[in-house]
Amino acid sequence: MRKTNPDFNGDGNAFGAGKNSKTPGAEKKSDQELRPNRGAPDISTSDIMMIQESLQVKGLYRGEIDGIPGSETLRAVRSYKKQNNIPVNNRLNADFVSHMRSAF
Repeated sequence: MRKTNPDFNGDGNAFGAGKNSKTPGAEKKSDQELRPNRGAPDISTSDIMMIQESLQVKGLYRGEIDGIPGSETLRAVRSYKKQNNIPVNNRLNADFVSHMRSAF
């Protein structure tokens, strides 16, 4: 005969934390809400290339002008924003593109 453990709710999860338990007021979050914003761009590849080229001219970017917002591009963006008193983050959006177009 199998003994039951009172610390488990029957589905293998401890203390009622299983799929059948409900926390009052808790709502299931969508995949989008669960994923952190890691600076995914809201702009086109050509805009990213323009940003990379502009940052390269300023001496902040040493990578390829490839339109891929990799770690080197985002490092350069953060450096540029810091130097220009813009809130420092990895966001590559239409506002930043407009700023870069007017700055160069």
